[in-house]
Amino acid sequence: MLNSSMSKIILLVEEIENGRRKCANQIAHEKLGLDVNEACEEDDNFLVFNNKEYFEFHTTNTYDITSDTDVIYYIETKSTQDHLNPLWTYGISPRTIKKLQKYNIPIMINETQEFFMDYVSEGNHTRSSSLADFLDRKLISLGLINNNIIINGVANLGDSKPFIPLSNRKIFTNYSFYFFTRAKHFINQDITNKRLSTIQEHLNTDKDKIGLCINRQPRELRCVLLALLESYRKESIFTMLGEEPLHNKLSIGEVYEKFRSNVLLLKDEDLKEQGLKNIESLIKDFPEEFDIERNKDVQKMHMIPNKEINKVRLRCMFELVTETHDSKYKELDASVITEKSLWPILNKIPFAIIGHQGNYRFLKKLGFNLYEKDLLSENDTNNTYEHNFRSCIELFHKFKYTDTSNWVEDHKDACELNFSIILNTNWGKVEADNLKLLLRRQSV
Repeated sequence: MLNSSMSKIILLVEEIENGRRKCANQIAHEKLGLDVNEACEEDDNFLVFNNKEYFEFHTTNTYDITSDTDVIYYIETKSTQDHLNPLWTYGISPRTIKKLQKYNIPIMINETQEFFMDYVSEGNHTRSSSLADFLDRKLISLGLINNNIIINGVANLGDSKPFIPLSNRKIFTNYSFYFFTRAKHFINQDITNKRLSTIQEHLNTDKDKIGLCINRQPRELRCVLLALLESYRKESIFTMLGEEPLHNKLSIGEVYEKFRSNVLLLKDEDLKEQGLKNIESLIKDFPEEFDIERNKDVQKMHMIPNKEINKVRLRCMFELVTETHDSKYKELDASVITEKSLWPILNKIPFAIIGHQGNYRFLKKLGFNLYEKDLLSENDTNNTYEHNFRSCIELFHKFKYTDTSNWVEDHKDACELNFSIILNTNWGKVEADNLKLLLRRQSV
């Protein structure tokens, strides 16, 4: 059966019955009697691949592929630890293998809310990891020798290294705009719920704090940053819930050791000495002064708008976002943008981001204003690890001596611009266009 709309991207799965699709991963799990996490209804609502204007799901029985079809073999992974696990290959039918071979169809491994970088070797960022090599060998054994792999998540390889070579194939990344679609939904919801902050509320609230920095789990970048900014904590609002894993509170001793071991990884001896010294002061006030929320039920629902945090945002000049970051790949040209970077945009507060090198470049390409004149610049954030921290220290130091009486007025246009980009962009089209470009590029 031919699809009448040749401009759509065709996503191939193994089965579609009564509107429900099954990819090879689900079938493989079922064959082995293993549970596989199904996408929840909320996930499905924000999955851009369900936008029928740009994408269609088919099986090899329901779509006649031609050489000029934009087609991808689709694998849904819901376990963040298993996206490179070749278990799903046991769910590919012989019929599908023949089509994948004939048309050299790329394989997409999709988890829209997570970031994956373990397809890159930790020791050499120009080559693939042992996990990726293992998957490659399994695909070769099935006769799938040249099919490229697309990792679809919230991590994106940068322009300087747009793919990782893997035997006779390449690994590409495609950024999932799941969180942007969801953010747009929150704006539309807010007409009645009123959970997001407005420019007028910012204008009406005294700015008695320098910056806001929200953290839950004590990961390397977050621990080091809060330790180095300890002398500015009383003039700012920093949180650290000390949870590992999520919603599991660590003891004060465990949190102390997390901070200490992460600061010890710094190569700059002056920064390391200052960070270790600051931990002693920081830990005295933990956890009381690092938890600003009274409603613990709302605190657990960290993926939705939070009025308590927004009240605090109104008191701050800017928000410093500690974006999701894998320190093993801190020298890799990549970007990781999650919901963390979108909360200040939704709540119309200037913000800076510390995380992977390509974050600023990625957001600026989408048209966002990143307040580089007054906060951090792209150079501040894509430089060395230690340079990033020094830039943050200098930023907070500068605000101790800066006249900020017109701060909101001076930055309201940029805040409104960023908000309007979220609201007025067709994120399904953006993702479809990006994928089409990738499909053209990977065939060269």
